[in-house]
Order: sequence, then structure tokens, then C-alpha cells
Amino acid sequence: MEHTTLLFFSISSGEVLVIIIVLFLVVGPKKLPKIARDVGRAVRYMRNATNSITEEITKETTKYKEDLDEHISPVKKEYTKIKKDILRETKKLQNEFNSKDKRNEEEKLGPDKD
Repeated sequence: MEHTTLLFFSISSGEVLVIIIVLFLVVGPKKLPKIARDVGRAVRYMRNATNSITEEITKETTKYKEDLDEHISPVKKEYTKIKKDILRETKKLQNEFNSKDKRNEEEKLGPDKD
């Protein structure tokens, strides 16, 4: 017999069969269909409640994320601007340093002799 597991309660098919047999013996064949319907309704109700809660949490977290993005966006833009300014100034300083370094090297070598 193949061993499968139900996702909701982590109960194997063999365990479900044992539960059904015990219920059949305890409750009797007349009340068993009603109890099965009631259990099915309860499971459906819990599933719907869980889905509703998940949906509500998702909706609320989406609102907070959008609000946070709205506040972060100007900061990101300012950060990007400052970063570009710093990189541009760093490049200028590197160029100045390289040109001064080159002039110093030329001065050390002395004037060109023709």
C-alpha cells in the first residue's frame, strides 16, 4: 500500500483509514456522513479564515511598503546626486594630481636638450 500524506494535518492515508473505522464504530453508520460534512465545513471555514487573514496582511504590508517607498525615493535621488558629485570631484582631483605628478617628473628630468 502506498504511503501518502495529507498536507493539512500531516496524516498518512493509513491513519485516515484507521480514524474512519474508529469513527464508524463509535458513531455508527447513520451519523458518520453528518460528522464528515461538519468536519469538512470546519476545515473549509479555517481555510477561508486563513486566506482572509493572509490577504489582509498582504494588503496592509503593501500600503506600508508604498508609503516607505514614497519617503525613501527622494533620499535615494539625493544619494545618487551626491555620489555622482563625489565621483566627478574625485576624477578632477585625480586628473590634477596626475598632471602635477607628470610636471614634477618633467622638472626632475630637466629641460629638453636639442
